[in-house]
Amino acid sequence: MWNPVDTKFYAPKLPVAIAAVGDSTEAHFIRTVLEQFNVVTLLHAIGTPVDFLNVIGQKENAPKRRRFLLCTFFTS
Repeated sequence: MWNPVDTKFYAPKLPVAIAAVGDSTEAHFIRTVLEQFNVVTLLHAIGTPVDFLNVIGQKENAPKRRRFLLCTFFTS
């Protein structure tokens, strides 16, 4: 369970989970930008479809009020 202590501060920070599928360059950039806005981030490096389902299938283990971003890499 991911329960960042930052959510319990006097000025609580918003927790955001990022799921990076494929090349995670964009995910690292988004993580850096969010942290500049005082957001607590958690980066999930997705390797298989089962990993993705495990990340989005969290129920009681997911922190409350968490936001979720999905970063994918497509080639043409």
